[in-house]
Amino acid sequence: MMTHLPLRVHQLEFEAEVVTPIEFGPQAGAQLRGALWEALRDVVVCDDKLAGTPQHSLFCPSCRLIMMESLQSPRGANPPRPFAIRPPLDFDDHLRLKLATGQPLRFGVNLYGDAEQLFPYVCQAIYKIGQIGVGYGRGRYILRQAKARNPFTRQEQVILSEGRLRALPGVPITHDDIAAAAQELPKDRITLRWLTPCELTDQQRPARTPHAHILISRLIERIQMLELHYTSQPRGHPQWRSLHLRLQDVARTVSITKDSTRWLHVMSGSRRTNGLKPISGIIGEAQYRGELSELLYWLVWGSVLHVGKNVVKGNGWYEIDPLE
Repeated sequence: MMTHLPLRVHQLEFEAEVVTPIEFGPQAGAQLRGALWEALRDVVVCDDKLAGTPQHSLFCPSCRLIMMESLQSPRGANPPRPFAIRPPLDFDDHLRLKLATGQPLRFGVNLYGDAEQLFPYVCQAIYKIGQIGVGYGRGRYILRQAKARNPFTRQEQVILSEGRLRALPGVPITHDDIAAAAQELPKDRITLRWLTPCELTDQQRPARTPHAHILISRLIERIQMLELHYTSQPRGHPQWRSLHLRLQDVARTVSITKDSTRWLHVMSGSRRTNGLKPISGIIGEAQYRGELSELLYWLVWGSVLHVGKNVVKGNGWYEIDPLE
């Protein structure tokens, strides 16, 4: 069975110093993504050599970062964004995160595929967010440092410090890292801890319980699209369909032994449309038991790629804990 995803992921971690107080709501990723979109519009420079061609929006690095989900790619599917935000998580009891002047602000961005092309744009935009402000009241910060980090090998690399780019990201997460991590996990039990809201759909409706077969279905769909658009030799639909059906059958035999998740209602504002949309989902823990051997590789990938709706805003981020 297919168990190799030739995708590279660069996990970037940014650390800033708060200049004027910053306040985030219950899903800081949405606010960071809105500010990132605004900043990218100012810092990206379109590749004129591709302008006017069918491949323009897909292959121009700057356009891919800010393209709208409605764009069609030459490969015949709506392309997923090539990044996901990992927002700060240390909220208070009122689901607010308030940072005073002088405090550190830490958050991350995962880049998928050709990060060497996208990284300079992202760093420029993160720096500019500090100038234009983010969160309620548009609090400002100074970007102090950025690192690339591989959580599986524990390698770290300083890529920005003292206001200067030092290097391109060079410690990517790859198939080998994911496969090695999956081998270390128990084959019969696992705990998933959703750190940000995750909306999984089942028959086009939100699933309030994260059953394994629903989770694995949405995860394989996302991974297939990422391989299609961000790897050089994507596999055909029949291979993915066969894998999808096989893993779904396996996942139906896996039971939830403890469900400590809850539904978190979150609304996201858009400066572009001046409207609100729900980015709600489950947060908390769910424990699973069953034959997990065939699922673990993909579940570990999911912890890096996120799953469900609104992943570009940081939703669907989970950790894996093998202990009960």
